[in-house]
Parts: sequence; structure tokens; C-alpha cells
Amino acid sequence: MVHIPILRAGHTYKSLDVVEVPNFKTGASVALVSQANRGLIAKDFGQAKKNKHALQAFTVSQLLTMCKKAADLFMHADLPIDGEPQSPDDYIRQLSSTTGMSEALCRKNLAKIGLVLDEMEAVIGGLTRGLDLSIQKLLAAPNIDRLNLGLITTSKISWDQPHEGNLFEHLYRQRAFQSIIDNR
Repeated sequence: MVHIPILRAGHTYKSLDVVEVPNFKTGASVALVSQANRGLIAKDFGQAKKNKHALQAFTVSQLLTMCKKAADLFMHADLPIDGEPQSPDDYIRQLSSTTGMSEALCRKNLAKIGLVLDEMEAVIGGLTRGLDLSIQKLLAAPNIDRLNLGLITTSKISWDQPHEGNLFEHLYRQRAFQSIIDNR
């Protein structure tokens, strides 16, 4: 039976807390999936600043290139899962057996995920309305704390984010960015 680990800061982690994933038709266990509990998540948030710095070592262009490579690997290569290779066809069969979707729909799902990874530059362009990605340093400025664009923007989660005050500040800053871009 395959075990699907948690990814923590780019490394696999086999949790003691697992959930069995049954075959849709037979009910037989197909996989074990590691679960992240509250303590594990809190510990990882404590490492968020270190992980953010590791990601900032890459340019946006490098990250987009990684997404394109990931798309190709996901759609065409045998990838390791629990120390064993999983082909795209294996992925489709396993997804179908655990969800009840036809293999044809699972194949379309694989293609959609691959397309999103391959076209990540267009996705980001749509989300940022064509914002020049070379202004990444401006977006990472320490006095801009609520702009949720780019890498990890906060190391804590609060139930009141955003509220009226910081929403106004966020919108005001966004207009200020637009003015800078328009005046170039």
C-alpha cells in the first residue's frame, strides 16, 4: 500500500497520524495519507521566516521555469511516491479507484493540473493584472505588510484578517503601486 507523505519545507515527512484511503468500489485500502496536526502546523509556522528566505533566493523567472518543468514531469515522468515510481497512468488509475471518477475524467484532471503549472506566468499575469514581475523587491518591502502577492507574506494567521482598517491601507497601497507603474 502506498503512503503519501506531508511536504514540509520541501522535504517529505511521514506522520504517525494517517488516514486510510479506500477503493471507491471495493472498500479495500489503497493508500495511507499523512496528516498534519495542530502542533506540526504551529512548528512549521515557526520556520516560516527561514523558509521565506530560502524561496527569496530564486527570481520570479526561476520559479516560473520550475513550474514549467514540474508540469512536464507531472504529465509525462515516473515520479517517486513512498520510494516507488508512479507513472501518469498509475496516478490516473489510483485517482479513479479512490474517487469513483472515470479514468477519462482523471486524465483530463491530470491535463488541467499540468496546464496550470505550464501556464503559471499567465495565471500570475491574470491575478496581478499584468503587473511587471521585476518589481518583486518593491513588493517585498518591509513596510508593505498586507499585500498578499508573492511568497509567504505572514507568519501568523488571525481570524480578523483583513478588517476595515488594514483593508483600506491595502487598497490605498495598491493604488499607490498603480500610480508608480503608470508613471514609469
